[in-house]
Formats: sequence, C-alpha cells, structure tokens
Amino acid sequence: MPISNFLFVNEALDRNIETQKESSMRKEQGYSLIELIGVTAILAIVVAIAVPNLSKANRAYQLNATAQQIAQHLQAAKQDALGKNTTRHIQLNTNNQSMTASSGTPIEFPTTVHIEALPSDIPAPALIQNAALNTDALAFQEGNPRASLSLPEGTVAGVHELAFNAKGLPAVDPGVLHWMYLTNQDGQRVAITISSAGSTSILTWRGGEWR
Repeated sequence: MPISNFLFVNEALDRNIETQKESSMRKEQGYSLIELIGVTAILAIVVAIAVPNLSKANRAYQLNATAQQIAQHLQAAKQDALGKNTTRHIQLNTNNQSMTASSGTPIEFPTTVHIEALPSDIPAPALIQNAALNTDALAFQEGNPRASLSLPEGTVAGVHELAFNAKGLPAVDPGVLHWMYLTNQDGQRVAITISSAGSTSILTWRGGEWR
C-alpha cells in the first residue's frame, strides 16, 4: 500500500476514534442547557393543553356520578318503602345543593355540580315537555318544563321532597312526572326523571340533543 493511502486510512481512523470519544463524553456530561430548555418548553405546552381537558373531563364525570347517585337513592327509597311496608322520603335542598337519603343521611353534591333551571337556548326533553302539558289535569304536576326541580317544596324554602308509599310508588297521582336538572361550570347538563310508577331515567344534553 502506498504511504499516502496508509496515511489517509490512519487519519480516518483517528477521526473516527475522536468522534466516538466526543459522543461518549457528551453522554457522560448529559444534555446541554439549550436542549433542557427546549424539552422543558415542549413539556409545558403539552401540560397546558392536557390539564384543562383533564379538568373538564373530571367535572363531567362528577356531574354524571352525582346523577347516578341521586337515581340510586331514589330507587333505594322505593325498595326500602316496599320492603318495610312503610313511607320513605327523599329531600333535595337547593339552598346548599345537597340531598337527604331515605335513611336521613345528608349527601352534599360536589362543588362543581348544582341544580339549575334550563336556559332558554336548550329545549326540555320531550318526556318532560309532554308531562308539563298535563299540569291542569294532574295535581302537583309542574307546568314549566324548564324548572330546575319539579318536586313539591316543603315547609322550608328551597327544600323539596318526594315520598314513596308502602307500595314503593311515589306519593303522586298516576301520570305525574317529576324531574330535576343538574349542571356544572362548563354548561354540561343532565336531567333526572322519576315517573309515578317509580321508574327513573337519566338524560344527558350532548351534541344539541338529549340522550
């Protein structure tokens, strides 16, 4: 091999060795300040996007969970009244946004959830609209389908009550439908209904319609 070629190969090997040393030293020394700033900025952007979405999802979960909890207590009062052949009551308090179960246990709603009437830009569910038309024919049937709560108000202002008789049925005339609307700070809404037969349903306002 000519000496010139030998020198060229040797120089190439030396450069390769130096490159490997620099790479190894960089790994040992860690990342540069500029690289760390860049990574931190990217993480900050990701967090700024993700946190509001996660918070909104959590509030939606709390709204739905509260609706489920109310429906479960309504059914529990129904079963308890039927099983013990007695009367049981459920109370909903709009003053402090809470309910009292048939056992007498107070249950506070999450701070993000509250009872609220429907705004004018959201139609009431068809089931509630139809029931409200019967206000003249049925005693204690709420005639305003946007009313936040159709349960009759007791002796204390803001405290509404529903009684279940010994047959496990709401103490109302046949055909009466009661409801309540729950909402959160994001404007998400849920409607809970209970029929004179004691059946409950939960409807969610989503995509411009009740589902």
